[in-house]
Amino acid sequence: MAGFDAALRHLKDHRGEGVTIRLPFWKPDVGIKLTATHDDPGTRAAGQPTHDYLTASSRYGHIPWIPTQIELLSDDWQLCDTAGQPV
Repeated sequence: MAGFDAALRHLKDHRGEGVTIRLPFWKPDVGIKLTATHDDPGTRAAGQPTHDYLTASSRYGHIPWIPTQIELLSDDWQLCDTAGQPV
């Protein structure tokens, strides 16, 4: 278990590896990932993000995610591997 600062560091330290973070009371298939972008103006499509961003992932897909105050201040974040299992 970790605070959000350590959870975000986990995502940044493993950028591009597909690791996740999650809160224990969420459904088992829900996790937060850091989606890395490749900012190349020559190949970037219009409207494509130019900076890394957080996404919530589940069996339904991926959507951009902004943490709530409760989530930011939580100290029980689980740091997970690429399979979504706590490390």
